[in-house]
Amino acid sequence: MNFPSQQQFFKLIKEHRVLAILLGFILFGVFAIIIKEFILSDQKNKRQMKGVTVEIEYVRKASLTKRITTVGTLAANQIVTVKPQVSGLISEIKAQGGSEVTANQAIMQIDDRQFKANLKEEEAKLILAKATHDRASKLLEKKYGPVKSYDEALANLKAAEARVEIAMKKVEDSLIQAPFEGIISLNNISIGAPVNEQTELFTIVDVDPMKLDFRVPAEYLRYISVGQTLTIVIDGFEDEPFSGTVEAIDAKVDPHAHSISVRANLRNEKRTLKPGLFARVDLVVGSKDNALVVPLSAVESSGDEEFVYKVFNGVAYRFPVTTGIQEGDNIEIVRGLQERDVVVTVGQNKIRDGIPVVYEGMEKDLKKEEDSKESNNSNNNKKTSR
Repeated sequence: MNFPSQQQFFKLIKEHRVLAILLGFILFGVFAIIIKEFILSDQKNKRQMKGVTVEIEYVRKASLTKRITTVGTLAANQIVTVKPQVSGLISEIKAQGGSEVTANQAIMQIDDRQFKANLKEEEAKLILAKATHDRASKLLEKKYGPVKSYDEALANLKAAEARVEIAMKKVEDSLIQAPFEGIISLNNISIGAPVNEQTELFTIVDVDPMKLDFRVPAEYLRYISVGQTLTIVIDGFEDEPFSGTVEAIDAKVDPHAHSISVRANLRNEKRTLKPGLFARVDLVVGSKDNALVVPLSAVESSGDEEFVYKVFNGVAYRFPVTTGIQEGDNIEIVRGLQERDVVVTVGQNKIRDGIPVVYEGMEKDLKKEEDSKESNNSNNNKKTSR
């Protein structure tokens, strides 16, 4: 076997020295990465072993609208129970209960044969009274007849005219008409039924628009005005919100309930809404831009105190806060927090003040906190050196 000479051996080493150096750097880098990951993993494991797992959110800015919800009752725009003006038997029903009718539409007919006969009789008497009056007038002009006879003839004529009007009115009243456009309620009146002035024939309801009466705490009175738009949710129609308008505000506040009555109206073109239904009124009573906001679940309370758990450097601290407007699942923080603060939203029941916690994305937050500290220290050193 031939071995390389000393000169050849050193030449070989020289040729591969660069490769060996590169290989050494690569091995060192890989080793360093492994060590770093091991250390970070070990720190994370230690933190997880020591800390309670929670969920967090960052304090952010948002626009909020303050709303209050109150309950009201739907009422018809107009509602009238119709009674006949004359007595008799129902001879015809022209519109059934539950149907829509127009103003002055015929609904029922009371047998009018007797009324028409009475009208003809009174009209005949009127003709006779008019003839008697004309004769008495001519005799008086020629001074052949006494004034008394003329006066009696004139009185009889006026009485006959009045009786004709009454008889004609009874004929007209025997036809029952709708006083306005609406829906006829169900009734138990049938053909041949005897009716009189006290009989309730039917109720007619005008349901478009509908009225909505509700009460609002007096403290929000300044936020309500005639013409204001409302969002209304009706029981049984939760998936179909309605829009209403404030029509009137009561002139006085109830001193006992310390609230005020408000009336709104809303369109009911499909006639699906009925009087008596309950409704929830969503009323805007304020708004705020650039408000500090956290999820509602982040705010805890103890007696009159509200507080959150603010996380700093992996530790949860109890911070008292003052809340403001609430909208949906968000609530305004008026005092106690700053934008980008970290607050616990889930897991508060497992922690107390000063307890270490862990959460997803915690490493990034800790890195930011360290960078912030270094930046502050650097700025302080510069100020000191000056």
